[in-house]
Amino acid sequence: MQAALKTFAVDENSVSAYLYHRLLGHEVDDLVMKVTLPK
Repeated sequence: MQAALKTFAVDENSVSAYLYHRLLGHEVDDLVMKVTLPK
């Protein structure tokens, strides 16, 4: 767990910018993806 938190804090490419800001509680516009979901 500590290794994962260190990676998150140190490596800016460990998660996307969208996820990074969402995890920190910042307001971000939702991502809209146009995909067809399987049934």
